[in-house]
Amino acid sequence: MAGPKPRTIIALDLLRFASALMVVAFHFGSAFALAPSPTSAEMLAGLPLSTAGVGATWFGWVGVELFFVISGFVIAMSAQGASTGEFLRRRALRLLPAAWICATVTLAVLWFAAPSPFLLRQWLRAVSFWPVGNSIDPSYWTLGIELAFYLVIAAGLGQAGTLQRIERRAVWIGALSAGFWLFARLADWGAPQMMDYRPFQLLMLPHGCFFALGVLAWAMLHDRVTRHRMVLFTLLTATAFAEITGRAIERAQALGIEVGPTLPIAVFAAGLILVLASLRLQPTLETMIDARLATTLGLMTYPLYLIHQEAGAALVTALMHAGLPMALAFAATLALAIGFSWWVARRAEPIVKSALSRALDTTTAAIAVAAPRRPTPL
Repeated sequence: MAGPKPRTIIALDLLRFASALMVVAFHFGSAFALAPSPTSAEMLAGLPLSTAGVGATWFGWVGVELFFVISGFVIAMSAQGASTGEFLRRRALRLLPAAWICATVTLAVLWFAAPSPFLLRQWLRAVSFWPVGNSIDPSYWTLGIELAFYLVIAAGLGQAGTLQRIERRAVWIGALSAGFWLFARLADWGAPQMMDYRPFQLLMLPHGCFFALGVLAWAMLHDRVTRHRMVLFTLLTATAFAEITGRAIERAQALGIEVGPTLPIAVFAAGLILVLASLRLQPTLETMIDARLATTLGLMTYPLYLIHQEAGAALVTALMHAGLPMALAFAATLALAIGFSWWVARRAEPIVKSALSRALDTTTAAIAVAAPRRPTPL
């Protein structure tokens, strides 16, 4: 039976923040030492980076898969009752301001730490959400996939989106993803080649199962649990495990370590259970955690994810060259990244968001005035 939508779901905000910290831990504890991006490798070259933390951090990339599930859940919740235009406006106001701020700060950092003739082009790709080509930071690769999901959902909302319309599109997205992974297994495709092929990513073939899981989770919690939904959820969970297995193989090869997919699958399963329990946990969590704090942590997740990698590598490099041990350099960088994320979420982003909102309102009004009016029938 449908119930009212909660303003903030504490469990989801906490899971968001924990997922971001897992991704940060993966880069700081594993990727920087063993498989850095080309820009990070240039900055970190020659530094004595220990691999002692690899065993505890190598699986942190699975936080991205949890991001996609949470995104599906939140979009299903927020798109109900919204028109296509309203939905896209909300998404623009949510995503653009923080991305503009973080991309600009990363540009400024790399301008001094890792100068390149391609920086301005990469910055333009980031602030315009251009879905192909190298961006100012590798973390922006997920934004094109998120945008593709939003556009597919928005196209089916009409004047007022219903759960049925949203769920139907999500099921198709999930079915295509399941078919993709089934064919991949039968054809014995290599995980890195198929998962990182950008057209496949923008079609949501490797990752569509995660968005669909989030939508189905909301449908079961907000509406009702049916046999049909349970079967779909089970099949999509199996598909998600297939993607995580493939990604674990790819990460193990990139890092040069011998690990299996059990740990990232277990972490993902725990996160998925938390999503399913999020509404039931809400009354208990409200007595333990201030809702405003949880909301702030949820808002900090996005800028923390966008700022930590290339700018983080630059700061670690500067601190270690200044004489700090690696552990202290990473701790200081993490603290500054979290502080910066709070500043973006609570100070800078609202200013940019307000200006963007006014600009969108002005543009919408101008289009409405310029658009030809239909003649009134006699």
